[in-house]
Amino acid sequence: MLVLLILPHKIDIPNTGHLLLQQNGFQSNFVGSFQDLRTAGEFLDVTLACDDETIEAHKVVISACSPFFRHVLAKAKQAHPFIYLKGILHQDLLALLDYMYNGETKVPAEDVNRFIEAAQELKIKGLVPDEVNEPENKPNSTQSYVLIQQIR
Repeated sequence: MLVLLILPHKIDIPNTGHLLLQQNGFQSNFVGSFQDLRTAGEFLDVTLACDDETIEAHKVVISACSPFFRHVLAKAKQAHPFIYLKGILHQDLLALLDYMYNGETKVPAEDVNRFIEAAQELKIKGLVPDEVNEPENKPNSTQSYVLIQQIR
């Protein structure tokens, strides 16, 4: 395998065969891009509502993290759908979105059970058992887990 580093000057590249071009840190750059878009409020294309509050998000992010959202959004015909989440508290939805965008979130200890119930209702990957998110016939499903640690 030929490893090619992109340098600021011209280099000799073989003109036969195929070259594999890989981005160093692709996953962190990709995730970081969605975090940046969320922070900047750019390209938000779905509104989630609960507790008389609304939060905007990216359909692709919430769909990738939740079969519930994927199913609902696949059926939505609007360019910018509005989804009301009855029974979900605003603070839990904010924490769930932090989890979906960042892979982690902070939840007060006394609210963890309610937060997990909301995650189960919305089928958030990584916060509910895999069998809730994955069809039974899907081979090679990987187990996910949540690390819970106390923050002082």
